[in-house]
Amino acid sequence: MSIRKLPSHNQRAIWVQQKQYPESWFFHNMIAMKINVHLSSPSLAQIKESFDTILDRHEALSYSFYEESGKVFYRIVNRKEDFFKVVSLTKKYHDEVIKAETRKTIDLEVDPLFQVRVYLDQNESYIVFWAHHIVTDGYSLEILQKEFKTVYLGLSKRESVALPEVSEKYIKYCQLDSEIERHGSFDDSLDFFKNKIDPQLTPTTLFEKGPRSALPYRDGKLIFDFNSELTAALNDEAKKNNITSYAFLLTSFLSTIQKFSSHRTLGIGIFSLNRAAYGARNVVGYYSNPMPFQVELNGQSKLKDLSREVMNQMMGLIENETLPFSLLVEKLKPLRSPGENPLFKIAFDSLLFGSEIYKDFFIENSPVSRYELEQGAGTFDCLIWLLKKQDCFQFEVRFNCEVYTIAQMTYFMKTFENCCTLFVQYPQMPFSELQILAVPEFNKMIHSWNQTYREEEPDRTILD
Repeated sequence: MSIRKLPSHNQRAIWVQQKQYPESWFFHNMIAMKINVHLSSPSLAQIKESFDTILDRHEALSYSFYEESGKVFYRIVNRKEDFFKVVSLTKKYHDEVIKAETRKTIDLEVDPLFQVRVYLDQNESYIVFWAHHIVTDGYSLEILQKEFKTVYLGLSKRESVALPEVSEKYIKYCQLDSEIERHGSFDDSLDFFKNKIDPQLTPTTLFEKGPRSALPYRDGKLIFDFNSELTAALNDEAKKNNITSYAFLLTSFLSTIQKFSSHRTLGIGIFSLNRAAYGARNVVGYYSNPMPFQVELNGQSKLKDLSREVMNQMMGLIENETLPFSLLVEKLKPLRSPGENPLFKIAFDSLLFGSEIYKDFFIENSPVSRYELEQGAGTFDCLIWLLKKQDCFQFEVRFNCEVYTIAQMTYFMKTFENCCTLFVQYPQMPFSELQILAVPEFNKMIHSWNQTYREEEPDRTILD
């Protein structure tokens, strides 16, 4: 009789959320590559062998989950025969076909949780792979991309491939996480969060909004780029103050929210890699841990000092990153509505660890390029990913259209950009003097834009 294996706390939370939204693709992590050539059979065989190697290295990609007596468990299933497919396309519909297939619901009990498709058009090919968030995180996608490139190039050149040793099996992390309450550090971490987090604090929103019941999720997306000059200036200012660019941008982000809000204490979400304690540098799996970040910005602090204060508070969270968010919620018992994320509705995440995997990457003498494919984004009111595009910061903003409009999100990001500019230009300015939003603009944003009521005019039709 096989031993039933318990998943991690956060995996169990994903299981519950997927059951709440059974038709959703929110939790799909995806990568897509484009090659300007119709791939030959030898190349297809090498691509398949590359992903077979990856599947053998990372056991989490072969997990299957099931429920028994009210508890969730997982088993390892041989997926070699059903995770990889080659699909013929017609150019007229290739975008629709790829989008539709990558958005198909993954059944956690039946389907492969890691899937690969090679789409062949007459003059183009696409390599697309995606995995459910329950077995991967953003850093896992980085590992998968790098390993695919390394293995494929080795096979195509008939050279031996030396991949980094997988430091730990993901099953070890699941075991440690499922028993975390027995660890000596658990009580200390829980006490830390009890001292830092007010579970009764109303989660911050981007604009002042009153209490509301749970809303359905309708996905919206905005891509917003900072220019290269501002990006370079932000990096230089962060380096000068010995802080990370992410901490600098996070402080500007919080400052922007503060100017829209009357709340003294802000509550948003950030994410930790949660890998160092487990030695999981080269392991594919769901390690990333959401963390509630509550902060009160000091009005007397200079802007350059405010960034340091925010970074220090953030590092305190990172030191306690092994406490699973789902377990923290269980212990804190925060105010929450059914179907909504507890403790925070807005999240700001960094994906700056990405490598230049497309550099010097050729298949059949054709350069491999990134093919833009929309990621799943969970069920936050707003999730902002910080990315790097060439020499510019790029922000992918995902939001619930039931809560915010594209016009509101565009306005907010422009205000955020303005705030970042002021942080660079006036680092000695006290935060209390920071002016990034004029009162008339604020009133228009919050009140006027949604006032569409008009008196009935009997002589005019709706089209008039």
